[in-house]
Amino acid sequence: MILIKYDANAEKIARLQIAINELQSEKETAESYKTSLLSYYETTDHLGWAGNYYIYYESNLTGGVMEKYEDYINRIDCTLDLLCYEQTRIENENIALDWDILGIRQALNELANWIRTLTN
Repeated sequence: MILIKYDANAEKIARLQIAINELQSEKETAESYKTSLLSYYETTDHLGWAGNYYIYYESNLTGGVMEKYEDYINRIDCTLDLLCYEQTRIENENIALDWDILGIRQALNELANWIRTLTN
């Protein structure tokens, strides 16, 4: 019974890692798009732009689009953190199934997860 639970948890961990990797890639892509768009805005010569069209362009880019990118990136980051916590919980369950009496491996796993969520 313990081995079945351990193997099921290992499969869950593998699926979580795939999801984490895909979300991390999506976050990096969104950050790259945001940086490129901001760079374009900052380096583009806006001479000749004036009036309502320029104001509309500027307010939509700096206010609307950039805020939406930031919100999207933050939501991905929160989801990544939750997936990392769930992965750590399942890993700790498998560690407990291995009869880690002192809980040292669990403490190290929690520390590794804490560092991982700080750096993503």
